[in-house]
Amino acid sequence: GGPVIGSPIVTPSNPSPSDTPTVDVLIDDQDGIDEARLFWEYNSIV
Repeated sequence: GGPVIGSPIVTPSNPSPSDTPTVDVLIDDQDGIDEARLFWEYNSIV
């Protein structure tokens, strides 16, 4: 993922402790798709 795709996804407008993604989710990847999917999967768990 890149800053353009990653930043708005991992930075909710109203972040809360339970909505904060893990460091693994924030780790940059090549296209941004995986980090976006991991973010939503993480939030669906909590």
